[in-house]
Amino acid sequence: MQLAPSALHDTAGVIGNLLGGWEATDVDHEGIVCLLGPRDCHIGMRLLFDGSTIQLWATGGHPAPGAPSPLPLGQRWHSAAHIGDLTEDQDPAVALYAAISDRILPVFEDKPLCVGHRPWDPEPEETEDVDDVEDTVAAASTTGDDTDQMDEPTHALRPEPKVEERGQAPQPEPQNPPATTAATNPVAEQANPASS
Repeated sequence: MQLAPSALHDTAGVIGNLLGGWEATDVDHEGIVCLLGPRDCHIGMRLLFDGSTIQLWATGGHPAPGAPSPLPLGQRWHSAAHIGDLTEDQDPAVALYAAISDRILPVFEDKPLCVGHRPWDPEPEETEDVDDVEDTVAAASTTGDDTDQMDEPTHALRPEPKVEERGQAPQPEPQNPPATTAATNPVAEQANPASS
């Protein structure tokens, strides 16, 4: 699915209603639509490429009381939403609302430290029991008669780097250049035509 530039404002209006209290306004610059929210927070939207991707960004407003690490006033946090995989019966406003709710709204309260950092998500729980993994590895790597010992790995291990004495820079390993012959070096052949 692709979103036409003329449909972006209407889509933003639907998203504003879904968010409750956010007002869509056009910005007279490069087809940007902005949602104005509480505490002077803004959510910007712009079509990218062929309209199948929408750039989203949060612009910090006045922080909410008790916010752990709010997006500072005037600073931005960017994300994008791809709607190219939506079918004709799916509403792009609903998909964008989900992306904004998941990736943009939490930034106003708890700004990420870097790309991929999501401080509002709970810490991932360990899903596998370590004993189960060790049992699986042991069962997969034993042979028929010898069930108490595991096979050695068959892949090549990288050599450990040499440790130099303090104050000395590591010296690169000398490399011998490949031998050149008249067959592999046409310049040498032209310089010495008698050797042919």
